[in-house]
Amino acid sequence: AGAARAILITAMAFAILHVTGPGGGFTAAINGLLLGVVLGQLRLLTGGIETGVGLRVGWTLVLGVVLGGKVEGYELPALFRAGTESLDALLGGGAYGPEASVVATGLLLLLVGLLLRPLLPAPEPPD
Repeated sequence: AGAARAILITAMAFAILHVTGPGGGFTAAINGLLLGVVLGQLRLLTGGIETGVGLRVGWTLVLGVVLGGKVEGYELPALFRAGTESLDALLGGGAYGPEASVVATGLLLLLVGLLLRPLLPAPEPPD
């Protein structure tokens, strides 16, 4: 219960910090919360922050610097420009970028579910 509470509190802080970018809104906040949960789960599973930091940095580099997508509403210098602005806001994330899309919501929910399984206590064998 203590670990779950810690993950939830830090995930809420992560969401608040990441929703303030241009175009941030409800979906961006939810996705920030889910990403915070994923990062907390990775911390519990690995015992360190390196995997979570690597995931976050890798995401930013691939999305922003390689593909040229907006990261938290900001454009970064990029190798390519694969913009999502022409997509519906729910699919492309609007002015905030793909991190505020329902596609990201689905992927993050999938990750939360996959990472939750090894964190749950093993069922007791029947007598």
